[in-house]
Parts: sequence; structure tokens; C-alpha cells
Amino acid sequence: MRRLTLISLLVLTWLVPTLAEPVGLPAEAGRNEPGPIVRAQAALDWLGLSPGIIDGKTGPRTASAVMRVQQLAGLPITGQLDPDTQRLLDALAKPPVIRYAVRPEDLRGLTAIPKNWLERSRLPGMEHTTVLERLAERSHVSEVLLQALNPEVNWQALKPGQVVTLFDFSDCPAAPAERVEISLGARTVTLFGRDNRQLAVFYCSIGADPAKRPVGTYKVTSILSRPPYAFDPKLYPESGLEQKLTIPPGPNNPVGTVWIGISKPGFGLHGTPDPEDVGRTGSHGCFRLTNWDAERVARMVRLGTPVAVKP
Repeated sequence: MRRLTLISLLVLTWLVPTLAEPVGLPAEAGRNEPGPIVRAQAALDWLGLSPGIIDGKTGPRTASAVMRVQQLAGLPITGQLDPDTQRLLDALAKPPVIRYAVRPEDLRGLTAIPKNWLERSRLPGMEHTTVLERLAERSHVSEVLLQALNPEVNWQALKPGQVVTLFDFSDCPAAPAERVEISLGARTVTLFGRDNRQLAVFYCSIGADPAKRPVGTYKVTSILSRPPYAFDPKLYPESGLEQKLTIPPGPNNPVGTVWIGISKPGFGLHGTPDPEDVGRTGSHGCFRLTNWDAERVARMVRLGTPVAVKP
């Protein structure tokens, strides 16, 4: 017997009340309309069932997120975007697709990131390098996909007022979490609400060194927005440096835009300047998410929230 005929308890008690009216593209946008895979990935992202970065590709992370939806909804668990699953995702969540007019502030503060750590420490901030990178991160999409959604845009010559097609995730749900569970094997961060109700699942990178994977039960001890990064030359022997450095904050900082410290000294959840690598590459020991997922987790947890790290 399926758990529910069409939608799960999760949908009934949390998701449905939070959904806004979908915002469609203007008729004249035409060719900018996202395809079914992109729509599904965006809906999964909105619901907090992360497919990873939205790129329009049906990889294992998207399939895993689709399977979670199918399981919760009582649909056949295939991982495939069959018509029933696509209709369900389209009905549950449509993150607004907007025609966004570029603002002057979108073009300010762009920074070339040097490879040398000493030079990085002297920057005013580790900001975005291009407006394409900035708007792709805001839209949770790969730069390649954002360009595909905007084939008429010359990204090297953007000016204030130029209109581009983006996803708007500014109002996505972020319900309070009662606990966090990190699975080293699955490389996921799962947040639970009251009555052990699953609220969200995000992918993460874990320590490349098995000795730096802290299995155990901890709690959130700090939540910092735009943290600096303490560069330790022991972690980067290839740098040739001997002194410790403070790398300024920003989205291209090694810990991204958020640091969520836990009661294991030196460990925490944080963002990354390389969202496409999350879940695929190892970290120096912490739990690395996309900047937007780390920011969402930061909105859902509080000081003292339990964090269980499991094998």
C-alpha cells in the first residue's frame, strides 16, 4: 500500500501552504522557456530536495532527488522524469522565472581572483569575477545553462537595464529544523522538523582524508555570514608559503558565503566558490555545500541545533 495516493504528508503539511502563484515568462521571451529537465531541477531545488547545481542534465543527483519525490508522493520509484512525476513537480513548485533588468550594483565589485594566496589576502574581498558568475549563482544554475537561457545576451558587454532570464529563489521555503543529519556515505545534509519530518536534503563534499570525517553527535555553535577564511599553509603545501593568512570574505572565499560551525573544533558546514564540484570532490575536512544551499541551511538552523554525522 502506497503511503499516500498523490502527495505526501510533507507536501500536505508544509510545501503546499508556502507555494506562491507561479510566474511565467512573457510571451515574447519564447525561446528562453526552460525545458522539462531544467524545470524539474528548479522545482526540486525550490522544494529543498537538491539536484545539485541546475544544469539541465539528468545525472545521478537529479535522479536521486526525483526518487525522493516519487517515494514521498507514492509514485513508482524510478528516478525518471515520467509524465506523472513531471506533472507533480510542475504542480508543487514553480520557482518564478523572471525577466530581470540588470542593476548598476550587479556590475560593481567584480574581482579577478589571483592564484597566489598572499595576493588573495590583500584583496578587499573575494567577490564574483564576472556578472555571468554572479547572476548564475543567484539563479542556482551553471553558467553554461544561464547562457543557453539567454542566447541573445552579450555577457561581456552588459549594461544596466539589460534584461536577462533568471530563476528567482528569493522566497523558497526554509522551515525551522529540529536536527541535522550528515551522511558521509551518501554525501548529503538532511534537515528534519518536528515529528521527524524531513524538510530538506542537500548534497555536500566531505573530507578527502578519512581521518578528517568526524562521525559523532554535535551541535551548531556559530552561524556566520560572509566569513573570512583562515589560510593554513599546512593544508596547501603546493603554495610554498609558511605564514598563516586571512583571506577576505566573499562568494569566492574558500568557505563561500556562510560558515555554520559545530561543536567539533575546526569543523562546520560552509559554502564554496565551485558549486559544480559539490559532492564530487573532497574537502579539507568540513562539509561543503553550494553557497545557496549553505545559506538556506543557515536560515533553517539555530545555535544549539543537533548535528549528527553518520558513516
